[in-house]
Amino acid sequence: MTPETSNEPVVYRGADGGDKFVECIIQEQDNIEQKFKHCEPMNMTGSDCQSFRKATLCRICKKEHADIRVREHCHVTGKLRGATHNNCNINYKFTGRIPVVFHNLRGYDIGCMDFIDSLQFMSSSLQKLMENLAKKGSNKLRHMTSHFGEELINLLLRKQVYPYEYLDSEAKYVEPQLPPIEDIYSTLSGDGITTLDYAHAQHV
Repeated sequence: MTPETSNEPVVYRGADGGDKFVECIIQEQDNIEQKFKHCEPMNMTGSDCQSFRKATLCRICKKEHADIRVREHCHVTGKLRGATHNNCNINYKFTGRIPVVFHNLRGYDIGCMDFIDSLQFMSSSLQKLMENLAKKGSNKLRHMTSHFGEELINLLLRKQVYPYEYLDSEAKYVEPQLPPIEDIYSTLSGDGITTLDYAHAQHV
């Protein structure tokens, strides 16, 4: 995934949110399929040629090169990705299946898309995972940073406050401010939020 092959995130709110999601994701599938129907010719720079000559390991299988190596490039952008074994290059191709990472959803497919439940890969709570990501810095989230910028990304590197139980009608979604802190309460956990969390939510 590169800036050339990714799109702006879609933000939508409304009673037909589910329908809009399906509409957008099917459109995304169509866009991906169209991109892979065309193979952009390879465009090598001088530094690419040097990197290719100096490469000792196949960029795909990570094993040493034999006498013969080939140039493996992105079929969407035309950019060289590295030197590979011929067999590795031949087998390294778009399978026609598109993985979609979705939190807490699995066993569901749309067209060529296979949904992968991100919850199955998480060994900790969402809050703990976000804390770990924040320690690594925004450079580990280059796609999010490219969309939101360095200043805003720091606000997103933590679990956000969301008044799930308060939002029980469509009218509340268009309120211009947060509900009072005492209204942000979870009957499931039996807890509200701290004043520090509330201040963060107001800032966001």
